[in-house]
Amino acid sequence: MILEKDSLLNFSYDTTTHILSVTYPDVTGIPIPQIENSMEKLCRNVVNYDVKKLLLDLRSGLRGITETQYQELANKLLTELSQTRLEKVARVLPQNPAREYLVEHYAQVIRQDLTVNFTDRSFSDMDEAMAWLLEGNAGIN
Repeated sequence: MILEKDSLLNFSYDTTTHILSVTYPDVTGIPIPQIENSMEKLCRNVVNYDVKKLLLDLRSGLRGITETQYQELANKLLTELSQTRLEKVARVLPQNPAREYLVEHYAQVIRQDLTVNFTDRSFSDMDEAMAWLLEGNAGIN
């Protein structure tokens, strides 16, 4: 079920798995305030629908922003998500060693400065990410 659609992101919630999936597009040329607005909507949907599991498809979404911009956006997003009841976040990353390193490095840096109340992992494969999010879901219909 599509919860919301804005100019950048689609928020798709699977009622059988209770996973909110978000695919980030290539953000080349997109103004940072517009990206921030979409991220605010993401956080609002996590709160409004009491989302426990989040799948972020970042395979295209890391293009077009600098490392500094990524760090600032990631910090802001994690700060907001840390104030929710979210339990697990799976990130599907592009198969690009430099971008994978960037995401992992800043995730560690941000965790040092911020108390994050959910578990997060990065994956290069969508199926692996989904399998990890579904671990322990035997009782969910």
